[in-house]
Amino acid sequence: MRLFEITSSNTKVVSTKLKKYCQPYLNEVGGIKEALLIRPLFRGMRGLVFDPPIARISVNQNRQPVDMEPGIQKIIDDWFSERTKVRFRQQSLFCSGDITTAKIYQEEEIGPLIVVPIGPYHYTWSPTYRDLYDEINWSSITVYVPSTKDEPTVEEKIDELLTKGNYQFDTGIREAIDSNHEIMLACKQAYVIKYRKIANEN
Repeated sequence: MRLFEITSSNTKVVSTKLKKYCQPYLNEVGGIKEALLIRPLFRGMRGLVFDPPIARISVNQNRQPVDMEPGIQKIIDDWFSERTKVRFRQQSLFCSGDITTAKIYQEEEIGPLIVVPIGPYHYTWSPTYRDLYDEINWSSITVYVPSTKDEPTVEEKIDELLTKGNYQFDTGIREAIDSNHEIMLACKQAYVIKYRKIANEN
């Protein structure tokens, strides 16, 4: 079991805010202890003005891709939107139960953060894929028209990829965190909380 400790001794401040504004998530994950100590949802962030131990952030609802080609992101988001009404690549925080993934994107003085969505939220994750970006065969994906009639379109290739990913929508948050796979968390606002690791037991 993974155990974490909030960096500030004033845990009452954190608990009070989460109980007031984050009840839907706390109900699903199993309470504050689960959200902060047993199954924290991690994210690394840069450029955050942070007043420990907790900060409230607004989630960009028109996220532009950093590494993924915009045309591919649109096709992927069209696929998600048709099934869930949510454009997950555009409207989400990308999180994981894996602290090592968060560390890749952290700012050293801040460190990886625990994420708790405020109010209503949606999420999707794949029990098959650890990270969607890594699953894309970029050499075979292009936004251009196929050269032959027998060649599948980009949309068909993306549909096959995402279908094989067996994406789960708004179900299995505890399993998603335990899987250490990418979780796309769509919400308008979220709390991010500093912590320090004190134990790592299996």
